[in-house]
Amino acid sequence: MIDRTGLQDAIRRAVDSVALMQRVADEAMTLIGGAEGVLIGLVRDDCLAFECGAGYLEEQIGSRAPMDGSLSGLAIRRGETLRCDDAESDSRVELDLCHAFRVVSTICVRSGVAMKP
Repeated sequence: MIDRTGLQDAIRRAVDSVALMQRVADEAMTLIGGAEGVLIGLVRDDCLAFECGAGYLEEQIGSRAPMDGSLSGLAIRRGETLRCDDAESDSRVELDLCHAFRVVSTICVRSGVAMKP
């Protein structure tokens, strides 16, 4: 019988989580037709800390977004994928952040994967 806990721990130790997240960001640019930028963030304290990115949003790596009042935070709390076609008219987005990041539409996806450092 396989010791799944030991196997999962071994995989976590062997995988560079940042490199894996960056690969997901890069692949998302290919998979999502018309995407100009991708950000991947991790929940840190009461914020979403952007750890990896691709396209024009790569420059936002290291930035943070509030969990409260943002579409990303709502997607994480609900455990749902949420879509916004027009940030200017969608009350769920943090409009100042959209302006700062030059985002006009977005898809926020919550991963069910929890990675330990």
